[in-house]
Amino acid sequence: GWALYGPAHLSVRTDPPDADIYLDGERAGTGEIDVMVWPPGERKVEARRQGHAPAEWTIRAASGGRYEKTLELARLAGTVRVESTPAGAEIWLDGLPTDSRTSADLAGVAEGTHAVALRMEGYEEAVLADVRVEHGRTVRAAAVLVPAGGEVRIAASPPGTRGELSRWQGAAFECEREFASGFEGKLPAGRWQVTLHGPGGPERRAVAARE
Repeated sequence: GWALYGPAHLSVRTDPPDADIYLDGERAGTGEIDVMVWPPGERKVEARRQGHAPAEWTIRAASGGRYEKTLELARLAGTVRVESTPAGAEIWLDGLPTDSRTSADLAGVAEGTHAVALRMEGYEEAVLADVRVEHGRTVRAAAVLVPAGGEVRIAASPPGTRGELSRWQGAAFECEREFASGFEGKLPAGRWQVTLHGPGGPERRAVAARE
């Protein structure tokens, strides 16, 4: 009976040390508990932490018994396969460098949503903001890098003069932007041609957009 034997003593710790501990479905503490168990019988201990698989321990507690255990929670993680065109871009994960370049597999990435950034000299940074990682799976994150351009400022005279910005496409210039009076903005790297439609007829000038 109670007077002769007393309750059982249950001591539980978790790894990592900030997991929530539940005893028979009721939250009992965080990281570590030392509790007396009465009456004797089967007890279920569970540890839970976000990003980890729960750990369970079932015991048959006897009067006066001592039960100790460290519950280790396995991290829920997957793999991100990162690719870029062209290859060789630096891979950043959630704002931190990974010391890897495309193409590469990033293993052990915590389950959840992550941001992957690709950086390469001569190209605009590409950001994949919603890469969803699932436990035990491989997700692909890929991007086509855009050549870095430069700021271009065009002033046309007289005011109201119409103009066009055409980009060299390998065989000919193709119009990509139209403007009136002037243009100021960033253009992708490459060969461009400006056409101004003034009173004396079209006037064309070459422009090079560099980083």
